[in-house]
Amino acid sequence: MQLAENLANVQDQPLYDTQKVPASATTAITFFGTGLGGGTSAYGSFPKTLADTNLRGAGGLLPSPQKLVVKGVAVTMNPQVSLADARLIVNSGVFVFTVGQKNFLECPIEYVMAGWGVLLQAVEDTTAATSHMQVSGGQALPSAFRVLGKTITLTSTESFSISVQWPGSGITVATESRLKCYLLGDFYRAVQ
Repeated sequence: MQLAENLANVQDQPLYDTQKVPASATTAITFFGTGLGGGTSAYGSFPKTLADTNLRGAGGLLPSPQKLVVKGVAVTMNPQVSLADARLIVNSGVFVFTVGQKNFLECPIEYVMAGWGVLLQAVEDTTAATSHMQVSGGQALPSAFRVLGKTITLTSTESFSISVQWPGSGITVATESRLKCYLLGDFYRAVQ
């Protein structure tokens, strides 16, 4: 069933998904692989809830007849992440946005880190001296997300996924962490 523009309810509604970065060797995590009520929550050993995702239906597809015109992307990190783990996650992470079989965006993860995400400030004590380190996902503004140069339209007929990859041998964080991915844009659904 196709969604007619004049019969659609259009919302400024992000599509989001949350994934764990496990405290074990990790080479990639994939967002939007399972929808609400499926898989395992990033917050416990139960199925995904609205705290994890707002994708309904099977993973990797919007339910028919929904459509999302993606205008921007953002990734946030849970604020409890340690400075050392944040460095591992961000320094070598690669963000990949795939629709069907085509990669539409491949970039270092810091390119899409949201300003409303984690802002870590710490003093790092070394044996020789004390140095200051600040890690930020950008400006601390709700509007600080990566705006796409061209929109990407997701429909119920074509699969999509987003992954964060750590090439080579991957990373091993000391403490399990979470990343949340947002697709920002115009969300179309049938008028109710």
